[in-house]
Amino acid sequence: MYLKGSEPHDYCKASEKTVTGNTLATALALTGLSAVQLAEVANVPRRTIIRMVASAKKPVSADAGTVDKVVRALEAKGVEIAEDGVHLMHKPRR
Repeated sequence: MYLKGSEPHDYCKASEKTVTGNTLATALALTGLSAVQLAEVANVPRRTIIRMVASAKKPVSADAGTVDKVVRALEAKGVEIAEDGVHLMHKPRR
């Protein structure tokens, strides 16, 4: 499925990424954020982040909009979630 006016290779970012609980736990460790802090930054309920992290190796069970909010919040804090893992883009500011 493509967005209107997009090229065939231009997929929606959130649908390309498989986000697991372990991915989120790694991203939290790299940013130094707690699950509660990430929930505040992403503007999602705390329980959602805690449940997402608890999924461990399994893909998180949240709607695409929630996953997108979390991924964007992590990117704003300097972490990129990619197909090959989690990468620190720049040192997070405290």
